[in-house]
Amino acid sequence: GKVVAGIAIEAVAKVVPELVPYIRYRDPEVYVADYKDNKECAVSYTFDDGLAEHSTVAAPELEKRGFRGTFWVCGFYTEQGASSKLPRMTWDELKQMAKNGHEISNHSWSHQNAKRLTLEQVKSEIEKNDSAIFANIGVMPVTYCYPYNYKTDEIVALASKNRVGTRTKQISIGGKSSPQRFAKWLDDLMTKEEWGVGMTHGINYGYDAFKEPSLFWEHLDKVKSLEDKIWVGTFREVAAYIRAVSYTHLTLPTKAL
Repeated sequence: GKVVAGIAIEAVAKVVPELVPYIRYRDPEVYVADYKDNKECAVSYTFDDGLAEHSTVAAPELEKRGFRGTFWVCGFYTEQGASSKLPRMTWDELKQMAKNGHEISNHSWSHQNAKRLTLEQVKSEIEKNDSAIFANIGVMPVTYCYPYNYKTDEIVALASKNRVGTRTKQISIGGKSSPQRFAKWLDDLMTKEEWGVGMTHGINYGYDAFKEPSLFWEHLDKVKSLEDKIWVGTFREVAAYIRAVSYTHLTLPTKAL
């Protein structure tokens, strides 16, 4: 078994070296762990629309627990800043959040419903926001979040080009959240060994804001207590890892077996 594991590690090192730390041996199998550090499941916390309190409330609460989140922003809103109907984060705040390890990514330029746009217009919305984020933060987005969660096969194909993933499924974390709902979500993720993606808009104000934000912080404390079982990563981190694993196939020489 140890010989086989050694051959597997050597094979992966030649193709996807970043996965070497995650190769596991379990008699009689050699495999790449489904999630980082061989944890049972993964969770990504994502925040839509670039609300100002994402930088002043959400990000600090995540950081207290050693977590990092994904913040989907629209350049049009960002450039309005505090003058927007709902105060938004500024480019400077987003740049600092990126330096702190959070993912700042693309939610289209102006959050228009793609039902009313041509594919060329959807492409323009995506590319314009990519450019704005790169110009102001210095990081090119490699993930994407669909405005209003509206998508077609054609839009998914367009948005997925040159990206490690787009948000195609999620659970709403906000006004309808409760301790029971959070507990069931985590139990299901661990039982089914899945990747859960949380979608949050408002914390104290705005769309789907919490009735009591402390429920969210208590949930994060629970996840922290389960960090030996749950990998909390940004959407980009988990999507990239899962994609790399899906492209990795261990083919060992027959003689070695």
